[in-house]
Formats: sequence, structure tokens, C-alpha cells
Amino acid sequence: MQTEPNDKEGRNMTYWGWLLVGIALLLTALSGTQTSLCQRMRSVPVYRGLTYWEVQQIAKAALTSITPCGEDTIRRWVSERYQIALRFNRYDICLGVEEEIDG
Repeated sequence: MQTEPNDKEGRNMTYWGWLLVGIALLLTALSGTQTSLCQRMRSVPVYRGLTYWEVQQIAKAALTSITPCGEDTIRRWVSERYQIALRFNRYDICLGVEEEIDG
């Protein structure tokens, strides 16, 4: 004899279903970030002269750190295996690549 689930069981199944959907979406988003940050940043032939806003539009990722360096700043974007650090002047104009690590 088959019985209908009570309200508590139904809510519990709904909770687990939404939790699994959320985990799947999070894993999908995270797995694409590593290679896509590298691909997006490497698609730019020259950073010198770009504004911080323009670089941020290319990166489409949160800035990881800002380090003062005299009158300039070093801004770093990091994904799991890739990172790039760019030097910016006080007017937020990129002066070039300070460091790039892949692997």
C-alpha cells in the first residue's frame, strides 16, 4: 500500500532538491572560472595604457589584492592555477604586467 508523503517529508525532499541544484550551479561556475580568467587575460596583447576599469571588464573576476608600490599600485587577479599582477599609476592607467604565473 502506497502512502502520500506528509508535509515534513515533502519539505525535506524540496530542501535537498534545491540544495543539490545550488551545489551543481556553484560547481559549474567555479570550474569555468580558472581557465576562462586565463583565456580572457591572455587575449589582450598589450595592457599598457588601459584603465583599471577596462582591465576589470576583461577579467570579469574579483580583484584579489592591491599592493602599494611607491606612487603606483600592483593589482592582482588569482584563480586556482593562474594569476596576473598589473602595475597601475595613481591615475589608474596600466603601466604593464608585473607578474604572470600559470601552473
